[in-house]
Amino acid sequence: MTWYWYVSRPDELMLDIDGGPGGSKLGPCRLRLEAAIRSGKLNVCSDMYLYRSGQPGHYHVIVPLKASMSAARRFVWEMQLRSDLYRGRCNLMRAEASTPAPGLLISPRAWHGFYRDRDAVCDCPRKHDFRTFSKCPAAQELRGNAAAGESYFGELRKLRMVPKLKIMEGRIDTDIFAYSEAAWEFDNGQRLPVS
Repeated sequence: MTWYWYVSRPDELMLDIDGGPGGSKLGPCRLRLEAAIRSGKLNVCSDMYLYRSGQPGHYHVIVPLKASMSAARRFVWEMQLRSDLYRGRCNLMRAEASTPAPGLLISPRAWHGFYRDRDAVCDCPRKHDFRTFSKCPAAQELRGNAAAGESYFGELRKLRMVPKLKIMEGRIDTDIFAYSEAAWEFDNGQRLPVS
């Protein structure tokens, strides 16, 4: 399969809008973008770009800006506009580490009518996960060997059924909080599931 890589520029917001149980998050994105424009918080160009990203209800939204913005500021705005939060947090971590191409989108098709050309292309056999990313020639070209396929937050364990553990509010042991196999129930009966 051919994949098209687009690296965000200092004068672009690149949103990865995922679907959810209720459908696409495009509606909330539009409301937040309208509020940002009306309040003068974002100064955007007259045209923006919308492309399906491969799965139903998932979109890539590119919002060209009239002026450049720092990477951190752009990534915070992307998250505010309902872009994928994990992607946004990783983008911030890459920007903080001065990783080349800290924000990018990978599309299963070229963006026709987009105002600039793609930055790279690859023929990886499947969607890019950590293993695919670390071997991808486009990732190597754009981010270099050290940056391809990084994980900033650790690997999450799979959801599992666990017994309850009653805990008090206030100080708790980090090992109990972070490593316990139990779901938590506060004294008031409110349950905090492990997920």
